[in-house]
Amino acid sequence: MSYIHIQGARTNNLKNIHIDIPHNKLVVVTGVSGSGKSSLVFDTIYSESQRKYIESMSTSFRQFIHMLRQPDIDLIDGLSPAIAIKQKPNYKNTRNTVGTVTEIHDYVRLLFAKIGIPFCPKHNEPLIVKNISQITDWTMSLPKNNDILILSPVTKDDFASLETICRNLLAQGFLRLYIDNQIIEIEEAINDKKLDGIKKIAVIIDRLKIKENHKDRLSSSFEIATKIGRGHVLIKNLSSGNEKTFSTVHSCPICNYSIDIIEPNLFNFNSKGCCKKCKGIGTEHYFDKSIIINNGKLSEILEIYCLKNGITIEKLSKIYGLDSEESFDSIDINKKYFMLSKIKVPHGLQEEINPTPEEIIPFLENLSKENKSSYLKSLLNKCQNIRPCSECNGTKLCLEARHVMLYSDSKTDKKNHYTSISEIESMSIDDCLMFFENLKKHGDLISEPILKRILPRLSFLIKMGLGYLSLGRNINTISGGEAQRIRLSSQICSGLMGITYILDEPSQGLHKHDTKILINALKNLRDLGNSVIIIEHDKEIILSADWIVDMGPEGGKKGGFITAQGTPKQVMDNPNSLTGFYLRNNFNDKTLKKCINNQTKWLRVKKAKFNNLRSIDVRIPVGYLTCVTGVSGSGKSTLVDDIIKYGIMNNLSNYKSSPDRYDSIYGAEFFDDLIKIDQNSIRNCTTNSNIATYCGIFNTIRELFSKTIESKKRGYAPDRFSCNIRGGRCEICKGAGTSKVEMYFMPDIYAICEECKGSKYNRETLEIYYGGLNISNVLDMTIGEAKTFFKNIPRVISKIDMLIEFGLSYLSLGHSINSLSCGESQRIQISIELSKQTKGRTLYILDEPTVGLHDHDVKFLLNVIKRIIDSDNTVIVVEHNIDIIKMADWVIDIGPGGGIKGGSIIAQGTIDAIASSKDSYTGIYL
Repeated sequence: MSYIHIQGARTNNLKNIHIDIPHNKLVVVTGVSGSGKSSLVFDTIYSESQRKYIESMSTSFRQFIHMLRQPDIDLIDGLSPAIAIKQKPNYKNTRNTVGTVTEIHDYVRLLFAKIGIPFCPKHNEPLIVKNISQITDWTMSLPKNNDILILSPVTKDDFASLETICRNLLAQGFLRLYIDNQIIEIEEAINDKKLDGIKKIAVIIDRLKIKENHKDRLSSSFEIATKIGRGHVLIKNLSSGNEKTFSTVHSCPICNYSIDIIEPNLFNFNSKGCCKKCKGIGTEHYFDKSIIINNGKLSEILEIYCLKNGITIEKLSKIYGLDSEESFDSIDINKKYFMLSKIKVPHGLQEEINPTPEEIIPFLENLSKENKSSYLKSLLNKCQNIRPCSECNGTKLCLEARHVMLYSDSKTDKKNHYTSISEIESMSIDDCLMFFENLKKHGDLISEPILKRILPRLSFLIKMGLGYLSLGRNINTISGGEAQRIRLSSQICSGLMGITYILDEPSQGLHKHDTKILINALKNLRDLGNSVIIIEHDKEIILSADWIVDMGPEGGKKGGFITAQGTPKQVMDNPNSLTGFYLRNNFNDKTLKKCINNQTKWLRVKKAKFNNLRSIDVRIPVGYLTCVTGVSGSGKSTLVDDIIKYGIMNNLSNYKSSPDRYDSIYGAEFFDDLIKIDQNSIRNCTTNSNIATYCGIFNTIRELFSKTIESKKRGYAPDRFSCNIRGGRCEICKGAGTSKVEMYFMPDIYAICEECKGSKYNRETLEIYYGGLNISNVLDMTIGEAKTFFKNIPRVISKIDMLIEFGLSYLSLGHSINSLSCGESQRIQISIELSKQTKGRTLYILDEPTVGLHDHDVKFLLNVIKRIIDSDNTVIVVEHNIDIIKMADWVIDIGPGGGIKGGSIIAQGTIDAIASSKDSYTGIYL
């Protein structure tokens, strides 16, 4: 068996480890959060594989490629080309959709360009192109001796200039017109200038009977007809009374609408095919009357406008009969509307009228276009909302692209035989597959090779449990697990061999019912002749692995060791493996649960019907842990975010919500606050951000240093001890502690700063001591050590205690936020929110809080949730982790499928009620 052989790996917290990872196997790397899994898999194996691949290129080419940092290792052999699929890749283009990422959109664009039929948007008539030979052959197929007219149609746009057209036709030798089924001499038409009521005008090019020897004459007449009629020819069969229109160009014979050559780029909303109004975004901003009334910014806008144009508040007050002492915030909203509706130009005050809220919107629109003040624009933006583009109706495409159709006879209604690209992109992937499979049955040589590219990609997306998504879904609105499975399906379709695939927790957001689908996909990738290495905590996936690498024993400085490796059985039997312990034993602590009784208060929602929810009734016990479960896309987030959170926030702001989302909500009065914690990465952080700054304790620490005797003598303020500001930081490394040495066509080297020796501060700042330590020493201490050092500083201890309670005592205060693992980042975000002092009556919403957490870490999370509930708070968790679900007091299971197949309540109640439900996928695993 061949291996990836690694010796002396010291990347990040790895402790000089030696390991052999087998090729062409499904390998799971697991361990507690911060134990070094990503350091081994991404920062060592993947980074070195990429570096070696790039180094095989020329030096001139390497200068233009971003190279990953070279890992700190002694030796690594047996590497193959590597592809990393992270939890949620950073798609820089916010226009990316499921279709563009999977490349299905590119093939659909090509299909429409090759076999799409353009339609006139005004008359809904197909603009089918035929050449002269085809038109001639069709005409010759008519019954022999049929009397026909060959006509060149005149469009309605030309009616007004009919006299000029007639004179030109006479000059060219044409004598007759065909007007509303009557043959009229052109000279007669010139003299009769009454065009009212005329519906159809055409020039008679030729009149003949269908005979074998008339084929050349027909071709010649059609050539003339298409030249006169701008590519159009009308054939009138006088014997049968029927008529047929042909065109040699994509142009409407009625209104002269035309379309250029149909090419794939016409359907690209990122370039030529984009909507002219929204530029391919699909949405537009508009001034929302309800927001203007409720956001309190109208007075500020008025005051800024008046100030810029020399209109004094006193003058307005005098003219409108207002109390000069009355503040603008206290002015009745109708008076504000009235004032703004009057101000057209500086000092252009008009007579009094009765204004309506709608009258203010044109004024604000003009103000937004004309004013360049960034502050005023920011205020105006707060008065705006987002809606689908009024031009393209959210399709992102131009008029021409929206009216090119594919023909399919899968529908019974003849009018619906044609489908646009916008309709295809809005379909679920399940429906898309059915549509293209039907298209394949009736396809031709042109569409067949394109459909061979589309169908397998759609099939694999469905096999990955993503059939509920649409191709037009924005990639930034899906979960990290969905994004990984999308990329995974694309890789399986590629059919590559000899690749090392690296995935980061692909089970994220995946219900247990769909885990087997994921395992089969991973094994398919392996069986193609690839090595698959994944970071994972899901028991079912771990037990399905060919080889397990268990990292630990703890996180941070105490991690970075290999505690066990081998087959699943070998790891389970290893007494040193924490993962092995949890594989052998099920976590079940019933002391965390509370009993629902007759005294329990309830939050109730009646007839929730937003997105895919099907008028469901939901009840949630107040003061308990409720878990919302269901397969991906079933409606969990819609229920929690768009119904419950929306309703509670409206109640807290005393704003009556619109009834379009639900009929009623009862029990919102039981909550005084709402805190939502999701799985997004920590945002708004600089390269120098660390745990102390993010948790908000660094300001207090800097204040403590600034209040020392020596600091006061020198006049140092708290900002002196910031590594982001000039003065106290080391100016050589700009407070980073390391310096980047550019190696051009080699990976850049990050060396410890020679000036500050990695302390980040200059010598003068490091001479200030608090409690015997300087600022650099404090940032180097662990969170556990900081608890003892700052035991008398309540503002610091309150945050540190929560971090310790989450099992993060091993991290240092100065640990970079950007180098945190996913699990560490998730726990820090939760701990910050939970450390905020509340007086109870708070609703906490957690979105998959176990992402990136080992079973050992989940215990800390459950203990924290119990403490929150014991403080008279309520917790709602959207979760797939069975251990969390088992600990819940109440479970709401939504399904049965995703998208349009979901949105129903399968079961709700205690664990026993869910487990006994025959229809619940979740119940099977309980």
